[in-house]
Amino acid sequence: MRVRLKYRLFAGFVAIVALMAVLTAGLLGRGLRRELTDTFRGELERELSLGEWIAASLPDAAPDSFARAITDRVGYRVTLISADGVVLGDSSVEPPRLSEVENHSDRPEVQGAIGGTVTFAQRESATIGDPLLYGAKLVEFGGQSVVLRLAAPLTEIERAVDGVQRAVAVAGLLAMLFAL
Repeated sequence: MRVRLKYRLFAGFVAIVALMAVLTAGLLGRGLRRELTDTFRGELERELSLGEWIAASLPDAAPDSFARAITDRVGYRVTLISADGVVLGDSSVEPPRLSEVENHSDRPEVQGAIGGTVTFAQRESATIGDPLLYGAKLVEFGGQSVVLRLAAPLTEIERAVDGVQRAVAVAGLLAMLFAL
């Protein structure tokens, strides 16, 4: 009888440690993902302002070369979109293929930017197939109002969250070993 009680206590302790490790990994992952996404949003907003300033100083640049030049400097995908949703330039699409890119007027970040606010959205890119965080802003470029959109890959955020969750899982396993 005494041995059975020890096993029950041990099993209960292991279950509590395992539950705490799973809860900690889940909550920590969700919180870290939110914080990193907010950090990316702040960075995208600053880069959009920089892009707006550069667009104003280069009124004669071709949209596609402008998008590529900004990407070379900030590292994010850059897209210039007309007010009616036509993609004028994209750093991830070769110029001959721009006509094949679908109209972007239905994208939430484009609609928000046309409405006059800096807007963010998260989704998988239909053009390149990667999960991205988009930020968009209406700017003056070449004498017309266009949407300047930057896209940051969310893979870095997921990699960081996965690393933290693995560390918490290892810590939980070590705690269970100490329970032995």
